[in-house]
Amino acid sequence: MTDIEGIITYINPQFSKVYGSSAEEVLGKVTPRILKSGQLSSEESGYLWEMILNKESVSSEYKNRCKDGTSIDIDGNVDPILDEGGEIIGFLGIHRDISDRKRTEADLILDKEKAEESEKELKYSQKIARIGFYILDFKTGLWTSSEMLDEIFGIDKDYVRDVEGWLALVHPDFQAEMLEYFNISILNNHDQFNKQYNA
Repeated sequence: MTDIEGIITYINPQFSKVYGSSAEEVLGKVTPRILKSGQLSSEESGYLWEMILNKESVSSEYKNRCKDGTSIDIDGNVDPILDEGGEIIGFLGIHRDISDRKRTEADLILDKEKAEESEKELKYSQKIARIGFYILDFKTGLWTSSEMLDEIFGIDKDYVRDVEGWLALVHPDFQAEMLEYFNISILNNHDQFNKQYNA
């Protein structure tokens, strides 16, 4: 809690656990001088301060500085404290340390970027080697195909990808043999597709 000038008048024990500062070290100090990380622009700070002075509650995510100089990610709420006449006499700030969540989010973004890059590399490799693939849904008998498979067979996105559609891509001399193989080994036995044929 602070007075109307932003001078700290009270902290709870969790404040000390989060920031590493004791009550004796922060009481009577101006909040920004204790916690400001320097990563919030003066324009942003001014805008938030203006909202608070207008008796609005403010919620925001930002970085604050701990006693040891490290920065932590904070989900913060600041509410004006009003007297009986509705005038501001101080402010109540509630800070939640969300550093772990932010690190997890950053890791997920990095993993997604790596996965997208790997997918690009895979598609490029398949294009160079002219390797296509399809995925069959055993329950429906429908299949989806890769871009390279579509290019190899000259089919578009509207092509009907069912058993008959697949069979139509097989050379007539191989259709009877492949239909039997597909129905017995693939649809019934769920074997791995491993058979050569002409298209």
